[in-house]
Amino acid sequence: MTNKNKQVFSEELLNAIADAIRLMGDYLIKYGTIEKQVDLDEFFNRIKDPTELFEAIREMPEDVGREFGALMFSFMKILSIKKDISAMTPDEKIQIGGELKKISRRIKRIAKKIKKYER
Repeated sequence: MTNKNKQVFSEELLNAIADAIRLMGDYLIKYGTIEKQVDLDEFFNRIKDPTELFEAIREMPEDVGREFGALMFSFMKILSIKKDISAMTPDEKIQIGGELKKISRRIKRIAKKIKKYER
């Protein structure tokens, strides 16, 4: 293998690509599983509607509703980005990916709180 090919096909790069493909597979499996449970287009349309969103928040315990409202504001900021992923710079993808991971952690915290109230 020439020096040029070694740089293109490094172990580190191929492992990173393999990890990314595995994560895309995980994403599609999870997304499909969720779609079997709920109509995601309807869900996202409902949370985009301020009236629906405020009504849902009002029905939640105060601490959960406050956190959920702040979360939805962050999530809507991400959803409002109209740029196709292929048109984003690597730095934009990294930044948005980081924000989505933060949102995911916040959703999990809220889910734990909701579970506590469901008992």
